This record gives sequence, C-alpha cells and structure tokens, in this order.
Amino acid sequence: MPSIDLHFTQQEWLTKYGGVVGIMMGPRPGLFIQGAPYVQDALKKPEFQGRPETHDFKERSYGKIMGIFTGNGAQWQVSRKFTVRFIKGVKNFEDILQLEMDELTSRIKSGQSYQIDDLFKESTVNIIWTILSGMRCTVADQRIKSLLDNLTNSFRSGRPGSPLSSIFNIIPPLSRFDEGKRIQRKATHMLRGFFKVSFNSFLHRLRLLWEKVALFFFNDFSPLCFCLVLASWLPLTIGAYILRKSDPRNRKGHRCFAGPILYLGQACQLWVPASWLNLGKKLWRRTCAGDFIAVNVMFLYVSTLFQKYSVHRDPNNPDLQTKAMAGFTTSPPFMIELIIFQVHGVQQENLIIVSMDIFSAGYETLSSSMAFAVLYMILYPAIQTKLHQELDEHLGSRRPTLDDKHHLHYVQAIIHEVFRINTIAPITVPHCCMENTTFYDYFIPKDTMIFISLWSLFHDEKNFEEPSKFKPERFLSPEGKFDKSNPNAINFGIGRRSCAGDFVAQNVMFLYVTTFFQKYSVHRDPNNPDLSTKAMSGFTTAPQPFKAIIRERY
Repeated sequence: MPSIDLHFTQQEWLTKYGGVVGIMMGPRPGLFIQGAPYVQDALKKPEFQGRPETHDFKERSYGKIMGIFTGNGAQWQVSRKFTVRFIKGVKNFEDILQLEMDELTSRIKSGQSYQIDDLFKESTVNIIWTILSGMRCTVADQRIKSLLDNLTNSFRSGRPGSPLSSIFNIIPPLSRFDEGKRIQRKATHMLRGFFKVSFNSFLHRLRLLWEKVALFFFNDFSPLCFCLVLASWLPLTIGAYILRKSDPRNRKGHRCFAGPILYLGQACQLWVPASWLNLGKKLWRRTCAGDFIAVNVMFLYVSTLFQKYSVHRDPNNPDLQTKAMAGFTTSPPFMIELIIFQVHGVQQENLIIVSMDIFSAGYETLSSSMAFAVLYMILYPAIQTKLHQELDEHLGSRRPTLDDKHHLHYVQAIIHEVFRINTIAPITVPHCCMENTTFYDYFIPKDTMIFISLWSLFHDEKNFEEPSKFKPERFLSPEGKFDKSNPNAINFGIGRRSCAGDFVAQNVMFLYVTTFFQKYSVHRDPNNPDLSTKAMSGFTTAPQPFKAIIRERY
C-alpha cells in the first residue's frame, strides 16, 4: 500500500512497476497512474472524468457530492463553466492585485527578518476574498485568523491514497478517532458556517436595498416611468434577451408592469417593450413588431449596494478601498453572481461549497507558491540577480502590469520552475472511472478510484534533466524566450478536470514576483541559516517554516 507521501511512492512505482499500478483498496479497486504518457492520457480520458462518491467528499458537502472540485454530473458542469467564465471576466482583476501588493509592501520594513511562510497569507486571502465578496478582510480579525489556521492545518493533515484513508471510507465511524480527520472536519465546519453567514448577509442586504429602491420608484413614479427608467439602464445590466411577440409568455399592455417585486428571486427580470430602447437599426427592424426585452434588474441593486459600501469600508484608507470597489459597478463579486445564478436551479448548498472550493484552494496554493519562490531566490542568489536585472531593464521604477508578461521571459521561467520543482498539488484530486473501460490494455472496472501523480511528470529525468535542481532555463528557448512547449509542463492539469483557477494563479504569481522583487532582495537570516527545500506534505505541499531578511533595493 502507499506510504504517507503518495507522490514519492508513485515515483518509486514508476521505476519498479511502470506507469499503471492497480491495488484493491478494501472492496474498491484503486488505480495509481504515474509518468508520461500515462498521466496525460488519463487526464484526458473521458471515462476517467468522474469523482468518487467517498465519505470524505460527502462529509465536506452536506452529505452530497457537490462543488467544482468534487462534484459530478450536470450541476458540476454548470458550476465549473460559470466559475471559469467569471474568473476570466473580472474587469478590475489587476486593480485588486495591485492594491494587495501595495498593502503588502507597506508592511515590510527594510532590513528586518520576516516569517516568509506567513508573509503572503493576508494579501492572498484578500485577493481571493475580494473576488468572492467585493470586500477586504484582515487576519487581525480573530475569526478570520482562526479560520485560516484551521484551514492550513487541514491541508497539512491530508493523506490522499493512504491506507487509513481507505479504511475510513470503508468504515466511516472509525474516522472519529483520527486526529487528522478531526482537524479536517473542524475546518470544513468553520468554512461552511463562514460562507453560509456571508451568503445570508448578501441576500438580506439585497432584499433591503430592493425594498428601498422599489418603494422609491412606486411611490414617486408610475409603473410606466419605472420601466422607462429601467430601460435606460439596459447597458449596465448583466444581459438581456428578446421575447418574441409570438412567444406565449409575451405580455401586452400595462399587465407586464404589475407587481413591485417583478419576478425577484425567480427570474430577476422585467419585460420592457423593445420600442422603448435604442437598439440600432438591425435590431430595431426585428423588434419593431412589438417584441419585449427581458432586462435583468438585479444588477442595478448590486451596483448600488457596492457603490454605497465602497466609501465606508476602511475609514483610515478610503482611497485604496474605493479603488478596489469601483470596478464592481461593471463586474459584481463572485458570491453576488452566484446568488443571481441561483435562479437557474443551482442549490444554495452548492453555492457555498463552490465558494469554499475557490477560497481554500486559492489561499493555500498562492501563499505557498510565493513562499517557495522566495526560498529558491535565497538558495540561488545568481538567479535572483538575473531576475533583478531583467526587471530593471524592462521596468525600471515603473509599476509592473500583466501586459509585461510578454516581455519578462526570465520571470515567467522562474515562476514555472517554482510550480514544477515543488508541485503544490503533487497528486490530483482523486478521479473515478465512470464506466467499464480499458487503459493501456488493462481492464478498468466502473467506480475504480484513480490517483494521478503530476509529481512523477515533473521529477522524471526523461522529462526534465536534473529534476531536483532549480533551473529556470529549462523553460527558455535558445533565444532566451519563455518556452512552455514541453508537453509534461502541465502544472494545472489538462482535460475537463484541470484547475479552474489557473488564470488567477498564474497572474497573481506574476504580479507577486515582479512587484516584490522589483522592490526587494531576499537573504538568509543568520538566526535561520539552515534552509530546506523538502516540502511539508498533505493534500498540498508547502515549504518548511523559515525566516529571511528582506532589503529594499533602492
């Protein structure tokens, strides 16, 4: 059976047994896949795209299989598609990152020693939480600190694929006596409670705001004027679509304006006659026959809500807070979009689990990746010097932006080497075979649990020369350009189950590295001279706790 660190075991199996190993895990078959091309083929194989309905997965999601990491079926597909679309569409994403980098650098005093594994946690949490909720938080808040501490402990206590995990999934009551499971259960309970309170708070505020807006309009304007005003706000709505005159749902006359609630909580839509809107000649010809337009009015209330809060969040630093919130008048936070999205049949429990997935995964992976980057810059000072040279040459004292990614080739190479050498998720979230199939001439029965090792790709000498050494040059072409053509460089997976947050992770890491190392250099702390690259294991990897001296460069 696998050892505590499954990725090391699978690396040994690759040499001893090959890329495909089968083991019975109690009554359930287990498939362990390592090495190229087995990993790539397994990640892309349609029959391997399920998630196992284990006790572990059900326990974290209200006894069901939900979320974007552990979900299955149509609800998972809808949730994942929505999440990816939202993340890539955040209009003020770079402003959020720049704000947090400013906050981070304002806390650093040149020449002092810092606990690096903790240094980036607050800014990382705020990036994720701002995307989710539109608001910042602080780790000085004991509730937030306790939540993060328990979440970190939960990641460290995980042992995917271990014998104990198999036993607990077969006999769930035994998990009550395991310290690691108690830690994970506590973190799950805290996260679910935190997000449930957050969702209920958003819903309450939206209802209050709706009541005030509706009361104002219906007391001071006729329903006709109300609809005309809403029609003028069409460009600010999430979207609109035409209800053809022939549609049986079409309404005529004043009846389409009846009721102050106007579908709130069901469709959040208001039918507006197309003739009231300036839609352009082509669309006008289509709609002049009397079609109606469905206007999604919820966005008006969301916009007003966050415009209102933007001037009250941080009295001591209003300019920065306003900058962070301003973009939400055109790009509402993820949790607000999820609330709106709920009208399409997605249960609130699933909304909570989806938000938990994004928060927990983003917090752990981003802060650990940046801590690893600092660690390797200390251990390889020549690489740090070369990094500084590229930043000085292309940026000078100018603030870096995401547009600089195309010019900072060495920065990109360093980031991808950090992702490779200490893979944050060495083993993918377990997959499940959805139907009987074959894989490299092996028969794989339905419901087989599948463990896929990304670590085995990144630490195989056939794929990367001297894999234990930190060599950013492996991601550069002979001309010195960033080159990610190696088919084994799949840090975020491939296929339908690839990481939904890769866009955020790569962009956050880029601005972290460029902004931080443009301003600072990092050095060994004389009181902490022995630095280790051996990572702490768990569901994810993280560097051993260490301190470093941070100095301003100019």
